[in-house]
Amino acid sequence: MGKAISTGCKQTMFIGDRFLVKDGWCEVIKYDDKSNVTVKFDVSGFEAKGATYEIRGGTISDHTVPSVYGVGFLGKQYLRGSEHKYFYNIWTGILERCYNDCFKSRHPTYNECVVSDAWLDFSVFLEDVRNMKRQEKWEIDKDLLVSGNKIYGRDFCVFLPREINVQVRSIKPRELPLGVYAKGGKYAVSSSFRNHQYHLGTFDHVEDARKCSNEFRKRNILILAEDYKHLLDERAYAALINYKESI
Repeated sequence: MGKAISTGCKQTMFIGDRFLVKDGWCEVIKYDDKSNVTVKFDVSGFEAKGATYEIRGGTISDHTVPSVYGVGFLGKQYLRGSEHKYFYNIWTGILERCYNDCFKSRHPTYNECVVSDAWLDFSVFLEDVRNMKRQEKWEIDKDLLVSGNKIYGRDFCVFLPREINVQVRSIKPRELPLGVYAKGGKYAVSSSFRNHQYHLGTFDHVEDARKCSNEFRKRNILILAEDYKHLLDERAYAALINYKESI
């Protein structure tokens, strides 16, 4: 069965005209003018609006078809908007961490991470994150609310300023604890906070060094929690106050 061609001039379409586009067969169900034509996709029943040139060129999209890393789709409620690019970049970044093998080979801490079924739909993700407390340039975090969490979803994620996020994010497995270095047969502890480097001591045993490093990290998190208290999601603030590092 070849591609259907409507009658009339190229700028005109008629109800019932059918076209084979990149996401399958669709049929014209409403024609307002050459810039506003509504088609319905055969398989999903999704209705999309576009211009005649998009339909004839085969570029009009079925927003229920996974188009990002084989799993993410724009969703039935998606409408173009000026703010969407910012949130779309966050969304595609999350999908990359979970479903891009090249990315995960460079960042193995994401090997078991997944995105909730709801957030595979960009329109649902967009609605959820719009309602989350955040500031410009804050980062989305999955590790704070639930220790060891591997799921990106509404119930697990909050927005955090970068200086908090770097304190609570998952750290790739390493031979020695974070901030601990071997030095002359002993274990030195060094860490930075707000552009200052702190040398916290040298210990005979690695567990003593670990404890020192963790206590310093928790101290920093408490300071940051109070500094950002009026801006943070209440769940994030409570989790920071009660923060216990997952070893």
